Amino acid sequence: MLKWPDTEHPDFKQFFPNSILETGHDILFFWVARMVMMSLWLTDKLPFKTVYLHPIVCDKDGEKMSKSKGNVIDPLEVIEGTPLDKLLQKLKDGNLPKNELEKSLKKKELDFPEGIPECGSDALRFGLLSYMIQSGSVNLDILVIKGYRQFCNKIWNTFIFGYKQFSTVKEYHEGNYSPAKCSFLNSWILGKLDKAINGVNSTYGKYEFGQATKIFHKFWLYELCDIYIEATKPVFSGTNEDLKKETSHTLFQCIETGLRLLHPMMPFITEELYQKLPQYKDKRESISVHSYPIGLEQLFKNPSLPELFARNDKDFQSITDVIL
Repeated sequence: MLKWPDTEHPDFKQFFPNSILETGHDILFFWVARMVMMSLWLTDKLPFKTVYLHPIVCDKDGEKMSKSKGNVIDPLEVIEGTPLDKLLQKLKDGNLPKNELEKSLKKKELDFPEGIPECGSDALRFGLLSYMIQSGSVNLDILVIKGYRQFCNKIWNTFIFGYKQFSTVKEYHEGNYSPAKCSFLNSWILGKLDKAINGVNSTYGKYEFGQATKIFHKFWLYELCDIYIEATKPVFSGTNEDLKKETSHTLFQCIETGLRLLHPMMPFITEELYQKLPQYKDKRESISVHSYPIGLEQLFKNPSLPELFARNDKDFQSITDVIL
């Protein structure tokens, strides 16, 4: 591996020693400990400094997935979708004992009466991350993954709405847009975006990936879509052209930065939508080589926002009343 014992080889110098190993706790001694011992014996160096133990994926009833139980869910079946007859046929083609086969067939029909719906890889990835809450196991429920597929649709529809309003984005990137002078509505959403960025980044450092999904989900679905976008509709249909331009720039900031923030968790939809963004000064050939958000500058925060607004943050009607 890595051209060892040639310790001067570029691959060896680039990738050894590493910083982190991700694995399951069930092979901690059988594999991880032996890697450490072998590395110390041959190189007198630790191969990695941190071991991140991911949860073991179980079925929704908490039983460990096993071919001998017939409860294994192939990720491709979730990504591409699979009808019930194919799920059953797969079990019949296996080598389960007759009594186990009958039990597994009945359970499959009960769990997936209409088969597994097509969810896509982004929804599966985001859904698995949402389960990462420092637990020893993941009870995978396909309905949860299906819910995140609908969240992907929400992200796409948000982009479509925003794209129609991006006619003046170029001026923003040329410096003719001053977030410090934003209206109450736009200052508020920029503050929420900044809070989401800082929240997601803080969870990565602690490996709290489930918390990262919750923070982003709350920002995009409830704060950006349910509150901010609904409140901008009267603005975009109104006659105040300056406010329209400011709101368009703010919406662009939220969507473009939001896509970059989401990219590690949903790489495919974010790349697709990033490519569809209108051309602007800082745009790269791919979202994967763009800088990752680390927090908005202080000028995006408006210190004059009333405390009452924050206290009413969960009350949709009261917030929209204040905004409008």
